[in-house]
Amino acid sequence: MSFQQQQSAPQFIGLVPARAGSQRLPNKHLCPLGGHPLVHYTALAVATSPLKHRTWLYSNDAELNAWASEYAPYLRQPAQPRPQAHSEATTSTWQTVAAFLRGQGAALEATHVVVLQPTSPLRTGRHVEEALALFTQQYAAHPQPQRLALMSITPPPKPLGWLAYPTAEGYLQPQFSQTTLPASACYPNGALYIVPVASLLAPQPFELWEHRVIPYLMPAAASLDVDTAADLALAAHYLEAAREPLPAEKEPCSL
Repeated sequence: MSFQQQQSAPQFIGLVPARAGSQRLPNKHLCPLGGHPLVHYTALAVATSPLKHRTWLYSNDAELNAWASEYAPYLRQPAQPRPQAHSEATTSTWQTVAAFLRGQGAALEATHVVVLQPTSPLRTGRHVEEALALFTQQYAAHPQPQRLALMSITPPPKPLGWLAYPTAEGYLQPQFSQTTLPASACYPNGALYIVPVASLLAPQPFELWEHRVIPYLMPAAASLDVDTAADLALAAHYLEAAREPLPAEKEPCSL
């Protein structure tokens, strides 16, 4: 593939990295939410996005892999499940993604990987499609497209200028200067990343902030990341408030 082809047409694959052994919410990915397991909503987002049939589930959880084989066959699975060496609590997301890419080799035929955390049930196929379109647009116009990445973000729930910390003397000190903090400050929501495969496979450890990171803004409700029982209850509240009919368990397979 020539540089000009790469610049005009990035090739995407999706990856859902799901590690077994959550401490704060046991069996997290299969926890019931709105009549379905939590991971169902990520599978549904994939099924209703351009990444259908081009997304891989990478997990060391045999029960989760079995669920996906039955209910979400469009989520591809590698011949070998995610090894325990890349499934420790201390393993970073980027180490996991790089291990997956090395295991699959050139057969993936992709320039970029779209990382979809399975704990973002309110991220939809529309969000994925919008992020892909935004990245592709900027990729085609950028003089150094190989330096681009994308990260989903959301506004902070409270102004960051309110942050303070106790000093050694026991008094509060502002964390930020009100005059230097930009009004557009935001934080990552973990729902979606787009990163270049070449950077992940480079000899040196992957560093997201060494790239020009495109922000993809998502609303606070869609940005919820489930890590505790309280998060799960809040996700259930948001789903109920949306009042949209949920598809049957096997329906995504026919999309």
